Amino acid sequence: MKKQRQERGTVERLAHARRVLAHCEAATAAQAARRVLVRAAATTRTVISRANDAEAALAQVTRACAVNESGVFSDPLVREADLLAARQAVDKAIASIAAAKWPTHSDYKKF
Repeated sequence: MKKQRQERGTVERLAHARRVLAHCEAATAAQAARRVLVRAAATTRTVISRANDAEAALAQVTRACAVNESGVFSDPLVREADLLAARQAVDKAIASIAAAKWPTHSDYKKF
């Protein structure tokens, strides 16, 4: 009888330890998923900012005062610099997207 109680106690302790371990693993998975989501959100903000930079640079190219009365750029070198700045901002945005680890469907479920 005493041996059966000891065995039952051992089984109960093992079951409890498994539940605790499963809970810890779930918490760790949720933390990892949260890190992925937070980093992806930061990357998204960065990409949007760089897209805004590109848009601002392109707006300089298309301004009405950038073209003289003959329909020619009044300062082509400045417009070229604006276009290069826009390209650089777009290239950085693309690189940010390519380098990021984006959340999966399971990451959203874990979080």
